[in-house]
Amino acid sequence: MSLANVHTQLKAILLADAGLADWARRHFSETFTALDANRPIARIAPDDYPVFVLELGDAETGPEVSNYSQFVTDTIEVAVGWYEDDPDTAFAQHTELSSLMIKAVMGKGTLNDAATMAWVSKRAGDKSVNHPRHFVTFTVAVEYQEKNP
Repeated sequence: MSLANVHTQLKAILLADAGLADWARRHFSETFTALDANRPIARIAPDDYPVFVLELGDAETGPEVSNYSQFVTDTIEVAVGWYEDDPDTAFAQHTELSSLMIKAVMGKGTLNDAATMAWVSKRAGDKSVNHPRHFVTFTVAVEYQEKNP
């Protein structure tokens, strides 16, 4: 288990999730793209929407075990962005998206064995400050064990 594998698996799970894919197709007739590392919203190309932007968050480590392994509780911030002119429609999309993100991570709670467990621990909306672009950030908490070879 490693942070790189956790990140790779989370991104793959989100891109492959049927519920999230259906949400994007129904609302935008598009599929999600995924970008690594946070970036200014103005630098995200229009063709990238709807988009997952994955950024590494904060981590805490547990006690070391005989120079062999160390437990890590980490976070990955997943900002989901899309275009919507109508505020009421954007609110409904945000509400539906929240449930779908939780279910996508919960449905693969070990991130294909990349982690001991993963869950959505927090959600934060952008309060429409980027309207007509909308972003919701989901904090995905992940527990895994780093091992010394």
